[in-house]
Amino acid sequence: MATETATDPRVERSRAAVLDAAAELLLKGGVPALTVEAVVERSGVARSTIYRHWATRRDLLVAAFHRLMPVVAEPDVEGPLRERLQTLLEDHVRNLRKATWAAAIPTLLDATSRDPELAGVRERLREQHRGPVRRTLERAIERGELPADTDIDEAVSQLAGPIMFRQLISGEPIDRDFGRRVVDLFLASRRRLAPSE
Repeated sequence: MATETATDPRVERSRAAVLDAAAELLLKGGVPALTVEAVVERSGVARSTIYRHWATRRDLLVAAFHRLMPVVAEPDVEGPLRERLQTLLEDHVRNLRKATWAAAIPTLLDATSRDPELAGVRERLREQHRGPVRRTLERAIERGELPADTDIDEAVSQLAGPIMFRQLISGEPIDRDFGRRVVDLFLASRRRLAPSE
């Protein structure tokens, strides 16, 4: 019986309506705007139905953040390390260009820094964007393309940091050429740090 309820199209429609409404409220007014009353009004879904799916407002807030996060697929890329890193950063830039997602990042970061119970949302965001780059760098070390003592976390920050800075702070354009320059600077710094043979 539970399986039928879970797959009932009406249930899925009302869940989607609630999540869409919650995500819109987050984008327009931040965390304070996401109240159950506002979601009821915007979605047309009854309060009792909302609480049937999400026991607390915080549960709904977490679900709304997850709704806004893009799914970051790990690209299946071979070839030289430079090309692999450029492809990863291009995908990262593409995700950041999605207007709805980009607008949610400051709200998400603010909320997760204030509420320890939302730490899982921040960790998921971090893993989604850091994971593919981290795994690419680990493989590069295994293949001898990067020095064995490369600090992976620092390397991820060197690659993703300039893009996030432009997205969140400076507002300067982020394009393919910028991503390529970031990769080239990163690889040049690795060559400078490599021990001379």
